[in-house]
Amino acid sequence: MNIHSNADYRPCILSPEMTKHITRSTLGFHAEADLIDSTFPHSMFLRLPSMSPKITVVDFANQAFDGPAPFPLYVDDEGTPATDAYIVQNGQIKQALTNKHFAAKLKLPLTGNARIPRQGAKPETYMRNVAFLPGNDHFADMLNMVQDGYYLVRGAEPGGDFTGEFACHIVEGYHVRNGAICEPLPQGHIVWGCGIKYLTGITMVGSDFEWFIDTFPERPLAPQAFGAPTVLARAMVELL
Repeated sequence: MNIHSNADYRPCILSPEMTKHITRSTLGFHAEADLIDSTFPHSMFLRLPSMSPKITVVDFANQAFDGPAPFPLYVDDEGTPATDAYIVQNGQIKQALTNKHFAAKLKLPLTGNARIPRQGAKPETYMRNVAFLPGNDHFADMLNMVQDGYYLVRGAEPGGDFTGEFACHIVEGYHVRNGAICEPLPQGHIVWGCGIKYLTGITMVGSDFEWFIDTFPERPLAPQAFGAPTVLARAMVELL
């Protein structure tokens, strides 16, 4: 992905939807062991440094927040008991998501993430119910931290590549100046950046949380849920 710009990284308040979009693209996919294997030894997941201790991201198997997960999975499609996988815990990378083949090849624990994507296909490694856990920060405090930045509310599913770079068209967003939400962004803006810079640039994590359901025509038997709070991070925003 090659986007050329003189734009600077700016503080961005990301709604739960935008947090979901970008974190899924920059972390969730990269935690799947098949992508780790195909990009080894340059896998972004293996290169991630420490992040804010406020960040914990879990792929829940069947229970989440004292209730059933959106897509409960007790045994995966290879017969492995499904267990919760802490992808990031208190800012530290912990676990990749595996099936039997890649757990053995990469010498990683089994997590029960083998799923058949469509009828007649072999099991592959997929996310299940991934949650960026909520924190204790408040939206008003995030706003007060932004002197010149953006509040991004809605966007299209981002594109990304194996390096962790991402780009996402903004459907609804606003300038933020001196802690106040100002004029809306015109159509045609995108948010983009480097996944490592995005993840290590998250400084505040909201106490809100929302689940989103992802279904894909090419793998109808492996739906996923991804949940997220509002966060304060850093990214590029520009008009193409």
